[in-house]
Amino acid sequence: MTLQLFLKKKRDHSLKRVAFLTKESQMKKYFMLFFSLLLFISFGSQGFVNAQEISSSEKAGNYTVTPNFGISQKKETYNFYDMKLAPKASDNFELTLNNESNQPQTFQIEINNATTNSNGIVDYTQSKFKKDPSMKLDLKDLIKNDSPQLTVGGHQSHTVRFHLTMPDQAFNGILLGGIVVRPVQEKKEGKGIQNVFIHTIALRIAENDTPVHSELIGGDVKIGQENLHNQVSMAIRNPQAKLMSQLNGDFIITKKGETKPLVNIQKQNLSIAPNSAFELPVSLNDHFKPGTYTYKIVLKNDHEDWQFLKDFTIKESEANMYNQTSVDYTKKTDLNWIHYMLVGITLFLLLILFYFWGKRSK
Repeated sequence: MTLQLFLKKKRDHSLKRVAFLTKESQMKKYFMLFFSLLLFISFGSQGFVNAQEISSSEKAGNYTVTPNFGISQKKETYNFYDMKLAPKASDNFELTLNNESNQPQTFQIEINNATTNSNGIVDYTQSKFKKDPSMKLDLKDLIKNDSPQLTVGGHQSHTVRFHLTMPDQAFNGILLGGIVVRPVQEKKEGKGIQNVFIHTIALRIAENDTPVHSELIGGDVKIGQENLHNQVSMAIRNPQAKLMSQLNGDFIITKKGETKPLVNIQKQNLSIAPNSAFELPVSLNDHFKPGTYTYKIVLKNDHEDWQFLKDFTIKESEANMYNQTSVDYTKKTDLNWIHYMLVGITLFLLLILFYFWGKRSK
């Protein structure tokens, strides 16, 4: 009887231990589940955004472009058109377009003047924009294209020819632009935005190597919105036929008469096209508040620097108008509350789970 009682107690203890281990294993699963949920709430949204960005990337088109240079091409330049001609002189140059797809493709060939976009980057892709008064010469008037639009068969190539005629009056500096190849796609019903991959080959034309002095001019300050974000911008002009590159900028906004910055942003490697003007904005990441402010911009490279100081006033009517649609402040606040609420709910559920697990273990 003693041996049987001992074996019975040992068996009962083993069964209780198995049951305890089973419960412990289940609790570990529940804990991992809730822990994964907590991680997802904290970081999941950012992960989904990154995954979407990666999956949406595609190969940049099924065609290639190759420049064929004329006799005026500078010998040291081989990857873009870089020509030097005398006044009234002319030259021919070409572009070979190769369709690597199985189907015919239609392309539009543009000759564009270089301009500067709001990010402080030289842009060759804009065919229509407000020109600066200093832009006296237009590449569209100097260069003729024999095929503004053409169709190239599958796995075939076509050579586009350009004829350049220099103006009668001599000029110093450079003319800067680009040859842009843009696929023409038919609009299909039921489809959203379609990716169009364009190719651009820069085009630089000069008559001499006479140095051109650098000049930048600061203009008016205005407030506005870009993609529902409040921003302040200043007009910047480059009235000279000279490319301004490798500029670093400091952008500071203060209340008028005060020194504490409300906005203090640095931007690097800015570039400004010759004879161009653009709006250089900074985002506030906040609502507009009525009042008078001072906007200070410092632009500099290794050799020169420019400083622009402008006062501007935000009217109450303007502030109210833009703040009604601004996402800078309200969106961030709402998202933070939602995030904290979800984290709190998850922690509360974990506490309840541990409470009942502790009671059952006892």
